[in-house]
Amino acid sequence: MDLQSKDQSGLNTTMNNLATLYLAIGQASTALGYILPAIDMERTCGDRLKLAIRLGLASDIWLKIGHPEKALSCSEEAYALDKADGREDKAAIRLSQKAAVLMETNEYMEAERCLTQAIQVLEQYGRSTSLAICHNQLGDIYRKKDMCTHSCREYMKAIEYAD
Repeated sequence: MDLQSKDQSGLNTTMNNLATLYLAIGQASTALGYILPAIDMERTCGDRLKLAIRLGLASDIWLKIGHPEKALSCSEEAYALDKADGREDKAAIRLSQKAAVLMETNEYMEAERCLTQAIQVLEQYGRSTSLAICHNQLGDIYRKKDMCTHSCREYMKAIEYAD
């Protein structure tokens, strides 16, 4: 319907939704085929909020298919857009996405720094789901560093926010 009506905004949203669904069912390569054209369209349209959203999803997809360098580039661009436009809570979510990439490349100190920064902002905005994700990520970092007490503490915080 979006194609027939030539509604570019609707088409971008539909493509984003399809990419999200394909990623959720483990078909990241198919998801990439939807999100990359959506990113190109958002760059043309100039909607920086939607572009940041699309880039954030692309980061998740690139990471899933084993391209951390492309994932990092997307998360950094999305962060820069959200930060420059004053969307502090969204920028904090992008830091969490960046941390996921850094964890994949064993850059745990930098990932921890991103998550600590993100948590401070997300607490101000009361973003409990995002806080649960960040604390879970920190738990993973501490587990990999054999810091069991810290890991358990972070996992418990993640559970609290998720509840």
